[in-house]
Amino acid sequence: MMKLKYAGGEIYISDLASAVLLRYAKTLAMRSSSDTVTLPAITMEGLTGDTHMLIGPTSEILVIPTTETARDIDDSEAIAVMERRTAELQPHRPMGSNGYSLDETYPDEFGLG
Repeated sequence: MMKLKYAGGEIYISDLASAVLLRYAKTLAMRSSSDTVTLPAITMEGLTGDTHMLIGPTSEILVIPTTETARDIDDSEAIAVMERRTAELQPHRPMGSNGYSLDETYPDEFGLG
């Protein structure tokens, strides 16, 4: 679990959700854009529910490790949404006939080094 500090409040979210949220916020900031994110979380009082955050270029998000014991939060859908939205904001890369982007290193499928 990670403690997320945002807009004067604090919540607990999963490690993966925190990483994906920060990556999405960074991508939005690079595009001078913003979005609303819904993310399951645990409040400081121990309540579980959806949180809604506006993130963008001026968002100040702090994520820190915590000793809070991990609890079962189903955040898989929220993570998938943020990952999809992050990917949509990435520049499109031309694909080669091998299915890899032209700027991606071709995998060493044959062990030739």
